[in-house]
Amino acid sequence: MNTLFLTAAESTLFQSLSTELKEGWSVENEKGGAEETPEELDLRHQMVSLTDGGFRTFIDALKEAKSPGDFDQAASKIRAEDLSPDVLAEMFFTLGTKVTSAFVEYLLTKIETDEDIEGLAGITQMRHMLYEVNSQNNP
Repeated sequence: MNTLFLTAAESTLFQSLSTELKEGWSVENEKGGAEETPEELDLRHQMVSLTDGGFRTFIDALKEAKSPGDFDQAASKIRAEDLSPDVLAEMFFTLGTKVTSAFVEYLLTKIETDEDIEGLAGITQMRHMLYEVNSQNNP
């Protein structure tokens, strides 16, 4: 997994990283696609099966985040490395592509290590798959 699916704006942020951090990573253009409707997102949020109340609070905080400070506050409530890939996938499915995209932009301003980029790559791949699913469901 050495590919990042980034929009043009995200790619610009990625290119501003150090050469060492960018080494070994390829960028594919994320064209986006169909986004979820508010009704679809509300249904997903109601159906989320995550039982940890703290995690639901984290999802709610991300869902309402409008600024980098809001993302900082939400991110401080949970350690992503403690979450399984299944939980992360459900989280981003619940949040939808718009919030996930805002989170990707936020994360690109916080990258410090190769591990940070690995995590970002996983999130961009999940978002890419969400766009594909949305496009199939909402042609």
